[in-house]
Amino acid sequence: MPPESFPESKQSLPDEFLNPENFLDTWGEKIDLIPEEFQNMWDEAEQYYTNLPYHNWLHVRKVLFGTMLFADVYETNGVVLDRSVLVLAALFHDTNFHENHTELGYRTKEEHSVVIFEENAEKHGYSEEATLLGKQAITATTAGTEAVSEYDVALVCSDLLGASSNFDTFFMPDGDDLSEEWNIMNPEKQKTRGEYIDFTVGLLSTYAVLNLGSGEYESDYDPREWIVEGIKANIFRLADIRRAQLGLSMTGYVNKYCNDFPSSRIVLDEAA
Repeated sequence: MPPESFPESKQSLPDEFLNPENFLDTWGEKIDLIPEEFQNMWDEAEQYYTNLPYHNWLHVRKVLFGTMLFADVYETNGVVLDRSVLVLAALFHDTNFHENHTELGYRTKEEHSVVIFEENAEKHGYSEEATLLGKQAITATTAGTEAVSEYDVALVCSDLLGASSNFDTFFMPDGDDLSEEWNIMNPEKQKTRGEYIDFTVGLLSTYAVLNLGSGEYESDYDPREWIVEGIKANIFRLADIRRAQLGLSMTGYVNKYCNDFPSSRIVLDEAA
């Protein structure tokens, strides 16, 4: 379970709080960055984001602040991370999300973001080691890629914090935004809300099983454990609503709608 001081979701942080001044006031002393350099990073990163319903500058700011909360959890338990790595990785983890990455020659959106991150890491004088940690963390946000290092875990868990939080307050509104965003970005592959729910069950199951659930939890404070628990609970509730709408048993729903994502069978079988 998360510490009592940990907010239920990064979404619970007021939008007006998510600015450079509050960030530096809260964590500035723990980050090896001068305020002017951080402000430059902030301003440069913002240019890469548009007004998509979900993957926008607000999302990025929430992820940034979330990584610091996870770094706080680690530090409280004796594991000190280089927070400057998390800062740059969070700011650039979804860059140019609105663009068609395949037309640009990238296999995934995360692969595109890694290239932009690397350019900015060099620009801001990051060491090879720090740059590699940041690249690996962004890569770990790709569905099906295991989060290995504490940097991977902090970024991926922050990225998925809403998916593990209160079903009605955070999970479903995020799902509405993501469904709308899918149809904006895929005009030739439109999905109904129900079809997007099926996709969400499969995608989040992949994150829960392969990104965060494939390794052993090494401590009782490992954030992967409570994030995975929250995601699985929300997936089961979402699938239960969907299968009832379709007039199916859970087994029937899984057999008919979960074939593209094997991990969803694992999650729903566990929950049942």
